[in-house]
Amino acid sequence: MDPGAYQLLRQAVDAWEELDARRTRLPGNPLPGSLWAADLARAPLPGPYARIYAGTSIHSALDHLMAWRQIVWSGLIPVLAHWVLARTIVECAERTLWLIDPSIATSDRVARGIAARLEDQEERRKFERLQTAEDLRARRPETFRTAEERKVEIKAKAVADGIPVIGYKDNTALLRDAGLEWLYRLASGYAHGFEWNSVGSTMVPVPGVSGPGMAGGIMSANDDILAGVAAIAESRARRAVEALERYHR
Repeated sequence: MDPGAYQLLRQAVDAWEELDARRTRLPGNPLPGSLWAADLARAPLPGPYARIYAGTSIHSALDHLMAWRQIVWSGLIPVLAHWVLARTIVECAERTLWLIDPSIATSDRVARGIAARLEDQEERRKFERLQTAEDLRARRPETFRTAEERKVEIKAKAVADGIPVIGYKDNTALLRDAGLEWLYRLASGYAHGFEWNSVGSTMVPVPGVSGPGMAGGIMSANDDILAGVAAIAESRARRAVEALERYHR
């Protein structure tokens, strides 16, 4: 790998240690006057959902950044796999930002948290379909509810609290609004084992990473693009951590 690109790559993935330390130092309880406190005051039960899913999202983003760091430190640089890590990092970072957006009203932020909770339970429902009704409830406590039952409860509580039930913004829309749909499309191509993204995509410059002269290159093994995508992933993760810090103040 080109030494200059390798140094840029190392700089991006080595940020994991700092960013994860900042994540783990976040307060466990809302501080007076914080956005988190405002969300809780607006809807005590669903109020934490935005914070819960922002927390799991940034944890996933940084865990993937750590995995990328370990790969880079190993000295063996993959040709394709880093794209999947980059996709998860930017997806989860943008999800964090969407959930705790300070520019929207408290009720809207609470509604986004509820939307994330409903999406979570919808994915759980799909998994539960693989089990029989008897197996699903076997050895469960009396408080157990299926995903479908939870969704009904969540919606009813939202209505009772006067919180609108909104749709969950999908990852494609999130990254499109962030100007990163190109990264999402390329990375998804590698994740799915396609070919177009390795060759055909080089006909179009990558914003902020490649220039017009990239048209004849091989995307999947280009050192400059690898370092540039790593820098983008690290910057989005950093922005999400900073947003979480502000959310807690």
